[in-house]
Amino acid sequence: MVVLRSAAILAAGAILAGCAGGTQAEVADAASPLDATSADGADAGAVSTEGSAADVASPEAGAGDAPVDATGDGCAAKVEVCNLMDDDCNGYCDDLLGCRIGVDRSYDSASGQHFYTTTDSEASCCGYVVEQVDDYYLYAAAQPGLVPFYRCRTSSGGHLYTTDATCEGQTVEGTLGWIATGAVCGSVPLYGLHDASSGDHLYTTSAAEVSSAQAGGYVLDGTAGYVWPADCGGPSCTWPSPIHMVGSTTTAATGFPTTWYGFPIEGTQSFSSLSGSVSVDNSANLYSEVLFILQYLPSGTCTAGMWPSSTPEYGPPGAQPLAQFIVKAPTQATFTVPIDFTLPGGLPMTSCVLLGLNGGTVTTSHDVTASASLTLAFTGPQSPAQSVLGAGGEFCFGQSWGCQAATTNDAQSFANVTPISQAAHLVALYGDISDSTFDGTSSFGAPPAGAWTGANDFYVYHGAECSTFGVASGTAGPGSYYASIPSDATHLLSVPLSGSGIGVSETPVFQAFANQPLAAGDCLVTLWGLQGGGGFDNETQVFALVGP
Repeated sequence: MVVLRSAAILAAGAILAGCAGGTQAEVADAASPLDATSADGADAGAVSTEGSAADVASPEAGAGDAPVDATGDGCAAKVEVCNLMDDDCNGYCDDLLGCRIGVDRSYDSASGQHFYTTTDSEASCCGYVVEQVDDYYLYAAAQPGLVPFYRCRTSSGGHLYTTDATCEGQTVEGTLGWIATGAVCGSVPLYGLHDASSGDHLYTTSAAEVSSAQAGGYVLDGTAGYVWPADCGGPSCTWPSPIHMVGSTTTAATGFPTTWYGFPIEGTQSFSSLSGSVSVDNSANLYSEVLFILQYLPSGTCTAGMWPSSTPEYGPPGAQPLAQFIVKAPTQATFTVPIDFTLPGGLPMTSCVLLGLNGGTVTTSHDVTASASLTLAFTGPQSPAQSVLGAGGEFCFGQSWGCQAATTNDAQSFANVTPISQAAHLVALYGDISDSTFDGTSSFGAPPAGAWTGANDFYVYHGAECSTFGVASGTAGPGSYYASIPSDATHLLSVPLSGSGIGVSETPVFQAFANQPLAAGDCLVTLWGLQGGGGFDNETQVFALVGP
């Protein structure tokens, strides 16, 4: 459901702690004659339109030397953390994803100004065109030995970036990240230049680009600080727990492609909790929706960061579900669903966690921005291993098309049937529900004229009762399913959502069960209905966590 207008990737920040300086050899290797003009963190701020390679590089802290042991008591059993040190003595400093945050580089040809940001949607905003995603990296949080790198608005309307807390007399807009004042942990010099005629500020790690920019009239201000050419210090990097997943994408196109992000993890783990929020910023009174997808890929290559646009809409082959959330937006506004749950007993996952943002505008072109800010925690493998079953679906009322099934008779209902093949226990239901009208345009069924309530109910049907729907598995309807609920069916959860006129009601779902048996031959049943009539989209993205 999302078509990318610009590159969108930010996988930011685990816990950051203390720091250790680089070796003398590291400082010497990173030094350059270009450094002589400044060492005080002079202004930093834009990027040139030529070249993007990080031509100036330095070895990782400890690489080729004896392993660093900051405590002096050996580190064979230590776990690597984000602290500018080689904690596990494998020859690499901070070989974890999440310590550093990528800085995107953009350029506005009309104004001749460059712009740097850690927010990918902002990088393509307001006339700027992205030149390089993750042009260089800063640390995402404070460390002893690092200093804030400030983003400043100049009097001419451009930007500069500096370690000076007063922004050299310009307007402070915020902190971009944390930068080193000398070579440490594989950092390289970030050179700052400016063009007096345009007021542009240029920052680059490339000595070749410095020379090219100087030939074009830029003046070298010196070294703004030391940054990192990669998001991880080693050749094989994984995320520790928790994984902080932050991503956004903006689209003005119809259709349903997905922006995918990968987060490598080490070995087999157990997904234990998820917190944060997912949101949709809709720029017009035109119906839009985004599905947020969490999966894991048990095998194969796991690329850290954004995956290619050729990745299948609902994930690569072999990907397994972890969670899903739907956010609908029938009007011009920002719609947010908070998420906060802990899975009793956890859910196994291995190798590669995936986040997908799938959606946007449905029928009419306009800007829709999908954003996720999630923290996923995991622990080691749990026993016994649990699994998930789908208990969701999407159904349309008040029109004859769309969704998984549709009806113009709002007195009818729909069902999803999930058979239980072997005895188990229901541990929890989790996900979210979004019940929404459409936007009132002729593209959809006319919205309710007054109050409405979407019905969303979860049951366990027993044995032969599962044949009520005429399907062994999957969706059924429309039918009169609310009128024929068996008297001995177990009612697990009811989530009625209400509103009036054009609008949406959406809520997170989490319900744990202490002792809910599922017998072989039973089935999980989800029912959807509507009171109030009119064009309507009922959608449930809920998983059932089950154990033996």
